Amino acid sequence: MVSQYSATQQTPYLLFDAGNLLFKKRIVNTSSSKELITARAIIDICSVMKYDAIAVGPFDLAAGLDFLLKPDSLSSPWISANIYNLDGTRPFRPYLSINRGGLKIAVIGLTDKIHKDVAGIYVNSWQQELTTLLPSISPTHDLVILLSTLPSPVLKTIAEQFPDIKIIFGADRRKGNINGLLYNKTVIAQTAGQGKYLGQLSVNWRQRPWE
Repeated sequence: MVSQYSATQQTPYLLFDAGNLLFKKRIVNTSSSKELITARAIIDICSVMKYDAIAVGPFDLAAGLDFLLKPDSLSSPWISANIYNLDGTRPFRPYLSINRGGLKIAVIGLTDKIHKDVAGIYVNSWQQELTTLLPSISPTHDLVILLSTLPSPVLKTIAEQFPDIKIIFGADRRKGNINGLLYNKTVIAQTAGQGKYLGQLSVNWRQRPWE
């Protein structure tokens, strides 16, 4: 999923992916060089394109956590608020704070359930993470955006329960392209999987649909 303000007019833009970008399955054989080479190429492309944030999805962890923690993988801005190491620390940043176009923007990542064979980490409740994070994030940012691989019905629940989140980009693999949907004053959108489509959402900050 790409969100941007028209770059052709040299106005500020943001480039995102909501997750499930690297692999087609929840678990892969790490001896399969073809799948790993493809995933590595996707990471390299995202780095060259200078993505602002990429949420970690279950399919991004198909080759294990170590694959995403290699130095060349970490050149991409991976985020997940609800993935934890077994010792209670987070392997990824929960959110990014981005200054763009005179706005201070918080971008949070949330991950759906992972495959049982992905060792060394667990996924915490998204409700708990948002309840903890938003009170400290919302007052200090002009806009809060969520990137998530959670199912579309869950994203609508989030829009209902956490109105401080104004834009949600999803990566529900059961859905294809979804144009910007205004749900409870929150815009929800997504593109089809694995970076095969690029979507553009233009936002006029002075004519915000949620107010």
